[in-house]
Amino acid sequence: MSIETPPIHLIYAAAAFDRPVYRAVERCPPTSKDFLSYEALARRYDQRAFFLAIGVSMHTTRQQSAAVARRLRDFGAIATLDLRDAPVVWAHTGGPDHITVWAPAGVLSECVVQCEEL
Repeated sequence: MSIETPPIHLIYAAAAFDRPVYRAVERCPPTSKDFLSYEALARRYDQRAFFLAIGVSMHTTRQQSAAVARRLRDFGAIATLDLRDAPVVWAHTGGPDHITVWAPAGVLSECVVQCEEL
């Protein structure tokens, strides 16, 4: 018996994203550490969310990243990234402005085009 289930997330290549994305970071300029996943940082997470925990949370609006930065208080800046030519994949996850990006931290840090202190 075969059970067909719909995908939880649709994964896209970076080229499918036609605008910048934003990430709350500790400070400007961001370092590779600012682009590590929960798994890479050895932070606790629900094992059922492993697929998300090996990715990096970002937002499609600067306002949403700024709201996260203010709420969590661990971040003092917003990095703007251009992922279009990067070897990354991403998916819409969480809220309407939230995406998860899967790529090495060094690749993501090279995609930073701007950083603004809050």
